[in-house]
Amino acid sequence: MNHVLEIRVITGRAHHPLLKSLERIFPYASVGKLEAVDHSLSTPELLLDRGLIGAPSYASMKEGRRWHHEVARGGAIGLAESVRLALSLNPEVPLLLLEDDCVIKRGSALKERVESLLFFKDNFEMAVFGGYVGDRRGKSKEYIGWGEGVVGTYENIRSPFWFMHCVLYTPKGRRVVGGLIRPPLDMQIDSFLGYMAQLGKLRILCETGRSVVYQSKHFSSVQENKTCIFCSNVGTIRGLIGCTKVVLVLQILVFVYFFASHKKK
Repeated sequence: MNHVLEIRVITGRAHHPLLKSLERIFPYASVGKLEAVDHSLSTPELLLDRGLIGAPSYASMKEGRRWHHEVARGGAIGLAESVRLALSLNPEVPLLLLEDDCVIKRGSALKERVESLLFFKDNFEMAVFGGYVGDRRGKSKEYIGWGEGVVGTYENIRSPFWFMHCVLYTPKGRRVVGGLIRPPLDMQIDSFLGYMAQLGKLRILCETGRSVVYQSKHFSSVQENKTCIFCSNVGTIRGLIGCTKVVLVLQILVFVYFFASHKKK
């Protein structure tokens, strides 16, 4: 059964290969790009003046953060604002929201898991793929038990977690989470939502076992202000030539190294 589903990729790049991959995996869904809200160069003073952060985030940005959940730079605020925007645009439809550093390992498995969870969309607000739950506050994993209809295994998150590069939001989740992350924001969005789940304000599921997605080690255009000559030209001849040149140069260097090593012997 096909579900009504909206899929958005948060990115600051003109083109991204994730879009075509998602169109192939979910041919019935509305797949599109969401232009990332860019605060990577915004100063703490500007963010505070605009009401996007409070005094705690201002202090951690100026003096350095001491805990993972603290906000270290403007890019984290840009990500939170991007998520909030995505949640607000069509709140009556489930949303699969990805950051542009998400890598899909098993597309068919992702499709099966998303579709199976949508049969139980009244039972949760968010489902996180590729996330990591750290300190469970001394509690063991609490697995959901909805019968054989669910593909994959999930635990209820009741503590801060890491990574939101691939998240499924139910219609109710879009409204609840969108309301919770209104500015000013003084915590990283993943940690903040984990605490909200701990307080019983929303129900978050986290995929366990072998994940269907992972976060690329390459920087994301959502939170970073760096530019990569390859990523900024994905899908273009320039980008293809650039990547080909790098591979060719590496191959030549390896060949020269082994040739010189052999000659010495």
